[in-house]
Amino acid sequence: MTMTRYCAIFILLFTSVASAEKAPNFIVMIGDDMGVETVSCYPVGSKPAKTPHIDELCDSGVRFDNFWSQAVCSPTRATILTGQFGFRNGVGTPATGPDIDYPVPELPESAASEWTDPDQPNAGMGMGMGGGMGMGAGVLPGEEDDPLNQRPSITKDAYGLPAALGADESLAYQSAAFGKWHLASVENGGLDHPAVVGFDYYEGNYNGGSPESYFAWSKVINGEITDGQTGYVTSETVNDALRWYEQRDKDRPWLMWVAFNAPHSPYSPPPAALLSEETAAALDGADEQFIYRAMIEAMDTEIGRLLSEIPEDELANTYVMFLGDNGTPGSMATAPVANDRAKGRVHQGGVNVPLVVAGPGVAAGESTQALANSVDLFSTVLDLAGT
Repeated sequence: MTMTRYCAIFILLFTSVASAEKAPNFIVMIGDDMGVETVSCYPVGSKPAKTPHIDELCDSGVRFDNFWSQAVCSPTRATILTGQFGFRNGVGTPATGPDIDYPVPELPESAASEWTDPDQPNAGMGMGMGGGMGMGAGVLPGEEDDPLNQRPSITKDAYGLPAALGADESLAYQSAAFGKWHLASVENGGLDHPAVVGFDYYEGNYNGGSPESYFAWSKVINGEITDGQTGYVTSETVNDALRWYEQRDKDRPWLMWVAFNAPHSPYSPPPAALLSEETAAALDGADEQFIYRAMIEAMDTEIGRLLSEIPEDELANTYVMFLGDNGTPGSMATAPVANDRAKGRVHQGGVNVPLVVAGPGVAAGESTQALANSVDLFSTVLDLAGT
């Protein structure tokens, strides 16, 4: 499907922004590893997570039922940032990432009892999906010549979405990215890659596909390796975003890219304060599928906090987009998704993910079967911005 056709779909759903006094803002939020069956406002799953705030976005905006991602994370993120399919932007697998020994703080004692599997290899330390599927930072011993460990990422000369927004000086967009960044390589800028694609600010977990844990993880800020951070990573990602929001230039429009690590492995129970009483009470002794859904619920709570901190008048001029980057992992899949037709596969369970869009002029409480792909968000954001 062409970008032009996708923009035509949006013309049916959105009013013109040309007459707006101020260019609109954008919040792009990405849930990591969750198909349409995991969200309760999608009438698909047999065991969806509790997602009241995403449901509110469904009520105030448009739910895309026929939205398609790529089968794994880096390729989807690359399509959004470049407006190109993987065969053009070069990203067809999870990126390998810079081979760096990131400092990680000790796990807080308060979190140790909540850790699902203390013996599980850290998923962010080079021991990813299928034993080295690019989720970690470096090359495993003995695999130096394995092409799987030399996966390309976005080329350094790619024209990124924030760069495209910022190129129009009359609009003067500012931009920031937070959370997971699984797109860097030594060839495209390494630790500075968010800036290479145009972001003015970046703060988050840079070490491959997942944090070392959800309570103690490595962190990069604007190309600088820090000593890492403790605290629940989903909450800290929102804290980082809100801190930037308070410090932004209040006279300029903005793009905020919030890439949650949740609900990607390692699976561990989130703080009870982020859950409903019913979910919190059932955490003790729960299996990993229940914990996976609880992680989505906790992310939903933090999405609600993020949006609630933005004044109503500014939120009214902000397009809010929530999507998944790929389908649910097979071990977490529930009916109707089969565990061998989930993440990593081009079956429906691997690539049919949620996309909910709310904002100025968006039809409220609508759903659409219009065919759309993650690659189309690039041109759609630019179109809505008026550039």
